[in-house]
Amino acid sequence: MYRPDDFPPVHMRDHLRVIRKNKWTAIVFFVMVVSLTGLYLLTTKPNYAGTAKLILEPPPLTPMTMLGEVVYSEGFDIVSKRLFAMTQFEVIKSRPVAERVMDRLELWEDYHLGEERKGVFGSKGEPITREMAAEALAAKISVIQPTIMSNHIEVSFTAKDPEKAAQMVNVLIEEYTAHLYENRSERIQRNLEWLHKELETLENQVLEADQALQDFKKERDLISVDDRENILLQRLHTLSSTRVQARIARIAAETSYHDAKQLEDDPTHLENAPMIVSSNPQIAALNGQLNVLKTEQARIRERYLEKHPRMIELDSTIEELEGRVRAEVLKAIESLRINYEMAKSQEASLTDELENVQEEVIRADEERIHYLQLLNDSKANRLLFDSMLSRMKETVIVQGFEDPRETIQIIEKAMPSDKPAGYRPYFLPVAAGVGLLVGLLLCYVRDYFDTTIQNERDIHKILKLPLLGVLPHCRISGFRKYPSLVKAPLLYPDISYVEFLQHLASIVHHAGKKDKHKTLLITSACPREGRTSLAANLGIALAQRGQRVLIIDGDLRNPSLHEAFSIDGTAGFSNLLQTGGDPREYTVETEVENLFCLPAGTYPPMPSALLESAGVAHVMETLKEGFDWVLIESSALLEAPEAIALAQWTDAALWVIASGQTSGERAAWAKRSLTLMNCSILGIVLNQVRFLRGPTYYYTAKR
Repeated sequence: MYRPDDFPPVHMRDHLRVIRKNKWTAIVFFVMVVSLTGLYLLTTKPNYAGTAKLILEPPPLTPMTMLGEVVYSEGFDIVSKRLFAMTQFEVIKSRPVAERVMDRLELWEDYHLGEERKGVFGSKGEPITREMAAEALAAKISVIQPTIMSNHIEVSFTAKDPEKAAQMVNVLIEEYTAHLYENRSERIQRNLEWLHKELETLENQVLEADQALQDFKKERDLISVDDRENILLQRLHTLSSTRVQARIARIAAETSYHDAKQLEDDPTHLENAPMIVSSNPQIAALNGQLNVLKTEQARIRERYLEKHPRMIELDSTIEELEGRVRAEVLKAIESLRINYEMAKSQEASLTDELENVQEEVIRADEERIHYLQLLNDSKANRLLFDSMLSRMKETVIVQGFEDPRETIQIIEKAMPSDKPAGYRPYFLPVAAGVGLLVGLLLCYVRDYFDTTIQNERDIHKILKLPLLGVLPHCRISGFRKYPSLVKAPLLYPDISYVEFLQHLASIVHHAGKKDKHKTLLITSACPREGRTSLAANLGIALAQRGQRVLIIDGDLRNPSLHEAFSIDGTAGFSNLLQTGGDPREYTVETEVENLFCLPAGTYPPMPSALLESAGVAHVMETLKEGFDWVLIESSALLEAPEAIALAQWTDAALWVIASGQTSGERAAWAKRSLTLMNCSILGIVLNQVRFLRGPTYYYTAKR
């Protein structure tokens, strides 16, 4: 009996066990993958690739963008060159280029032009158009750039015929070059036509702007706007200064006039109007004479009376002089008034003239702004016209100088290849490697999802029961198929199965002697797990040890022990239970010494009820008195209730489990059934085991 501690940790042998157990899964998958790959290679015609090598160089001119026409400069960086190459990749694989190739090589029939389109599930009812056929051809074109740091590219096309593949690539390059040239010529021609129209429009605008400027100058009599503005500003400055002086003169004249106007009532007070005295010498002389006479009059008045002739003469002279002074003063006042009026009039005239000049300056500014607008319009139109003219000349130069075909340099033309394209030569070895690896993986997957009991680890993990022994699944020389191992100790005494059986018989003998077991139920969870062969062979092994052994066929539904020992099975265990007779009347001695057999007998109407009757206990007690061992083969625990009925009348149960056949869940159900009947389980016998070579037991199930 083995213990769980006897097992070493999982190592390489466990992997070999998994692989060997599921080897046919790996082998079948490997053979299937390799066979399908070989069949594909044999039934399909290989594709051949025609490859041409080119160098794409961007046009070496200064940068110019003109209505979609881009010319690349010499100093273009790697990223821009990469973008240029990627753009050309798409042009090479474009539908228009594919249509040109198909037109030239007349390939439309090969791509079923006009026929109904076929899908995965049959015809779709829509015809194949030129666009569809061209896209199908373009899908077979491959363009790659081996290194990102160079402008070297490779153009490939695959076909069943190597000559056709090479021809397709060469024609493709020619049509791609022609497509570039024609498209570029069309774009430049459209640009030139557009430029001509724009130049005519701009020329008319330039002429209109120049004519509007000249008309404006003639209308305003302008020779130089700046000189006229300077003259007006200088005149404005002079008038402003003159007006200030006139205002000062007017204020002075107004002051003198108002001062002199006070003398109109009393002209003798000339001290109040010094301007009159200083500006009129005659008034000053008369005023001097008047002062002398007044002094003389005051002097003689002290000596003479008022009516003195001298006094009268002086009074008359003074009166005359005062009259003359008054007359002169009035004249002077009138003169000051006239001067004041003239100064005032002059100031008003200068003010009006200054205002007129200011208005003229404002008008001149407005005219200057209008003039500058017209001048700017004329210059802008002229500048745009010159720029467009320059662009047109540059476009004409580009049209005559740059040819896109010069940017494509063919290093190597496509030649017919004698080797298949792609990875077809590696299909078979790759399929073999993939089939082997996936087959091994399937072994582990199948082992992972396999819930059957395989070895003692599974027994200990699922059932927690001891393993009494294992019986190998062996092949006997001379038999094409696996023969029946019933009575193997008699028929094949030299095979390994008998050695393991003797080991099991020794364990059962000592365990029964120790626990005083005499009746042993040999059962299994499912049918065809080896109950009959174990019961017969174990009985033979115990009988060969000198023990009196009785084997009872308790499988009333499907009895087989009578056939194994070639005895009459018409009367047996069921008849004994029904009649209640002497068990020795139904017991049959076999060809093996000390070995007796009690066949199943006739099939009763209710076998489970019969086996649950109290008569079974009496029969068992009677049989134990006459035999050392009573081995009872029952039906499967999960197939018929008779096994559960017999379990209550036996001392212990010997459970047979076929390796790789019984699932852990069904085994657990069977154990629960025996436990509920209070049946002692002596142990497990693992049947149909395949051993791996080595110092310890590693085995796998039959598949």
